[in-house]
Amino acid sequence: MGSSQTIRARDAKQAERERLVVEMEDQLGLASEHPEDEQYTSASATQIVANLKGRKAGWTVERVMVAFIRAACAAQRKTNCLTEILFQDALERARTMDKDFEATGRAEGAFWGLPSSFKDTYNVLSVDSSVGCSLYCDRPTLATDDEAGLVKLYRKAGGIPFCKTNVPQTLLAFECRNPIFGATSNPYSASRVPGGSSGGEAALITLKGTPLGQGNVGPMARTVDDLILQSKTMINMAAQKDGVSFEGEPLIHAPWREYDTPKKLRIGWYTDDKAIRTSPACARAVEESVALLRNAGHEVVEFHPPPASQGLKIFAALTSADGYRQLLGNTGPDPMEPAMELVVLGSRLPRFVHWIATKVIKHLLKDSLFADCFAQSRPKSVHELWYWTEQRDLYANAFRQQAWETDNFDAIICPVQAVPAMEHGRTKFLSPLCVQTVVYNVVDSTVGVLPVTRVDRSRDAIPSAFLEGSPGSWILEKRVYGGTDPAYDADRMHGLPVGVQVVGPAWEEERVLGVMRLLENLVGYK
Repeated sequence: MGSSQTIRARDAKQAERERLVVEMEDQLGLASEHPEDEQYTSASATQIVANLKGRKAGWTVERVMVAFIRAACAAQRKTNCLTEILFQDALERARTMDKDFEATGRAEGAFWGLPSSFKDTYNVLSVDSSVGCSLYCDRPTLATDDEAGLVKLYRKAGGIPFCKTNVPQTLLAFECRNPIFGATSNPYSASRVPGGSSGGEAALITLKGTPLGQGNVGPMARTVDDLILQSKTMINMAAQKDGVSFEGEPLIHAPWREYDTPKKLRIGWYTDDKAIRTSPACARAVEESVALLRNAGHEVVEFHPPPASQGLKIFAALTSADGYRQLLGNTGPDPMEPAMELVVLGSRLPRFVHWIATKVIKHLLKDSLFADCFAQSRPKSVHELWYWTEQRDLYANAFRQQAWETDNFDAIICPVQAVPAMEHGRTKFLSPLCVQTVVYNVVDSTVGVLPVTRVDRSRDAIPSAFLEGSPGSWILEKRVYGGTDPAYDADRMHGLPVGVQVVGPAWEEERVLGVMRLLENLVGYK
């Protein structure tokens, strides 16, 4: 249940959220009662701004805002994706913009009149940035200067923040759940997770509850063109500084550079990271993407990257260096979510017990990969911290040299993780499945994700002897694929979206988005 502080904060925040959602439902009606909203919520961000500036019949900032507020309320009812509600302020701002436009004819900014959601981590004027922690409830952002830099840029470009979205406890999980706002569900299946740490944003965008969203590491949208619109606008505004204070945040003040996609790209690809065997559905997503690129005349070459297990070991070593004291200090009296338990287990065990457990896993259970990663999940001396910092740099340099110099790839296509969306609760013992994305945090790469197919029960079933010869962790693979209740089940997962990662060098957003747009057009995912 949690402490009395947690319970009070949870009850107060959820009651406030419910009151504000009900207020809008009573005032505006339900999305299900207004099918005419579809023309607004299905339009791309670029189309919305063009229609507003072009005074298209039936299009006003207020009308667009009303449609997205209704859709966001419906998304909240379906998935529990929202945290902070700014609907009334957003409506008032929309009405003011319409009046000003009528009077002056001026509609300035690439996001003029466009609603947008922001992950709960972003400071937005008048509301909390609690990230689901009771310690940070009832501490709203009160000064304009204290808003997040990206929020300031969005407002300056004419956009209207209208809600914030849910996150996992500590952000270090892909089960989007915390003790204050609860769990967010996958829009395609209420029994499954939407991913993380931007799970609330993902759910809201999928249900057309926002035209643009902002996760903690980049923009989120339903089309690559909308990602390009947001990235290009933000990067150019940040480069020009444009009268916005970033409160000392270190930014690369370089303008957007248009990417002229070569007629023949050289694309690297892989389906197996050798840490946890990739499921048939996620492997097929990569293979079909590669086949489409090959058929379109591009060169595709199988890539053999440095071991992903080493990347996961480095990640575990560095993130646990202080025993997760700083990370867990944010949770205060709140109960720990199950998805965090395996992550922090090693750092919470007495040193001798941790040592014994590592030996048992390695020598008795014969899972060296799991044992090596678990061994590094513990507090470290300053000397050890510098050692693992050096290991990170060596690993990242080896990866970058191989991918971008020796193999000379324009981009890499690979799985997002070993399996599609898992059921709630599965992440308690399967948090290491994040290895596919963790590697690119360690390497510091620019990465985008886009859906390319869906799980098919007949095509994606586990073949016989699927794990035979796998060099991965058998402990994890048994939980994913073995026993009577495996985490991966193509029949139960039938119809779930499956995406791929598109990877490029650091600071190459233009290139990655260009390749993503090419792949999006080839795939034609619906």
